[in-house]
Amino acid sequence: MKTLFYVPTEEEVEPHVKEATMWGLPIIHGVPEKLKEEHPDFVFPEVADIVKLPEISYVTRSSDDAIVEQPLAFLLMHEFDDLRKGGLEFKLENVRKEEIVFENVEPQWVEMSRARWVIRISNVGKYRFTVSLNGEEINSDLFYAYKD
Repeated sequence: MKTLFYVPTEEEVEPHVKEATMWGLPIIHGVPEKLKEEHPDFVFPEVADIVKLPEISYVTRSSDDAIVEQPLAFLLMHEFDDLRKGGLEFKLENVRKEEIVFENVEPQWVEMSRARWVIRISNVGKYRFTVSLNGEEINSDLFYAYKD
């Protein structure tokens, strides 16, 4: 998260400098165009306050490639939404066979900005995983599974 001290354009910055300095935060006066573009859905407060802007979304795997019948963990880091509210979907498809291997897999655990899935792949092949939130794809990647 990017943390800033936000002051609306209608307010003076000077009364808030001491508090922003105490927290070590940069002050923004009004909403810069760049922030509007990067965070179009973010609603800034009507009064001066500390704001946290999401900026990270990615999935890591416990291994770049999968070994057949060995556990493979996927960790989603997504600061843009509270993942505990539900709506997460994990899908795995075998690209070469064009078949879905897993669909709507429940996460092993979910925190506010993180979720984790652990799966086992049965066959050698090229796979694509897709993570969606409320029907919108937020991450996807390809990897290979092989026998050890």
